[in-house]
Amino acid sequence: MRDFVIITREYFDGENHFHNGPYSIAAVNGVIAAIYPYDLTKFTGRRPYSLLPAIKTGFLMPGLTEAHSHIFLDGSELDFTRRSEYLKSDAVNMLRVADVNILENLKYGITAVNDAGDIYGINAIIKKQADKFEGGFRFRTAGKAIRKKKKYGSFMAVETETPGEIRTAADQAVNEGDFLKILLTGIIDFENGMVKGPPQFNGDELKIMIDIAVKSGKRTAVHASGSEGLLAAVNSGVDSIEHGFFMTDEILHKMRDKNIAWVPTFSPVEFQRIRPELAGWNAESADKISRILDNHYEKLNRACRMGVTVLAGSDAGSYGVAHGCGLIDDMLYMHKAGMSTASVLRSATSLSRKIIGFETNDIKPGNILSAVCLSASPFADISNLKKVERVLPGYN
Repeated sequence: MRDFVIITREYFDGENHFHNGPYSIAAVNGVIAAIYPYDLTKFTGRRPYSLLPAIKTGFLMPGLTEAHSHIFLDGSELDFTRRSEYLKSDAVNMLRVADVNILENLKYGITAVNDAGDIYGINAIIKKQADKFEGGFRFRTAGKAIRKKKKYGSFMAVETETPGEIRTAADQAVNEGDFLKILLTGIIDFENGMVKGPPQFNGDELKIMIDIAVKSGKRTAVHASGSEGLLAAVNSGVDSIEHGFFMTDEILHKMRDKNIAWVPTFSPVEFQRIRPELAGWNAESADKISRILDNHYEKLNRACRMGVTVLAGSDAGSYGVAHGCGLIDDMLYMHKAGMSTASVLRSATSLSRKIIGFETNDIKPGNILSAVCLSASPFADISNLKKVERVLPGYN
């Protein structure tokens, strides 16, 4: 069905909340033709579009955007051995998992996904096939990220060592991907409550990659946590910080002044806090995880008050972070940190699409209607984001 009218009590257009409904949003050939501040079905045959089939819902908003995902990984698989064995499987199996993950995203109203890298090239295949999914789906990918030799990130990044290798990898990445993903730091050492080791790349090496991205017109996303790595990333002029644990006020000020976005990805670490026994964390490590998260919440709150750009991304596919529901959980965590409901929704709709480079799906006349219907308003209770009634046709 391409021609229809949606009758809703409330809607969020990507920027603003409209709550004095009913409202009627008329779509013709999948494009928003008009929005009326009344119920068109009460004027059958007497108003434009009043004869179109009607869909009634409690709340309407643009389809969500997942800003940080690994589409080929199954975050709901909690057995470490099976996760390890999966990385040895063939492309057919990985594509099957990716297809399931896309459907899970659509089920939760996520119509655009930004993939943060995989070494196997599954994301490149999905990029070519994304339009086959019903419900409308858009996909952007880093292709293969870049890391230093024998450092963190073997499942998503090519190894480099010399300036020549770094340059070659960056050239290939910007030619094949939609943006450049750089692994600057390792993962968090939860036992010691810190990031493992110094940054993978020095300032000169970062400059090589960033200059190549800038010349190609591609944005740069940098995996970084820990003050040393975060400061190096911000000083080098990247476009976004992915994760950003152990953030400081000094770095946040620099991010605001340089218009660097932050994708805080609470979900993987929150899962460690919620289920410490799965990774074998003792009470001391569990306490350190909680303190790391408490600081993360505090710094996100500070970031919002400072005016730092924040995007919603869950790191879906990582341990304990399932696709679809992972983003919703991260949005709830952002709200817990003190972000307003409108700010949380912007971070996963209009703002995210603008920064990442997806076309707009704001609910405004002239735009494609790629949207999600909820049975109740997230402005009444943010957890209502989980109450998806349907995902509207979007691009297909």
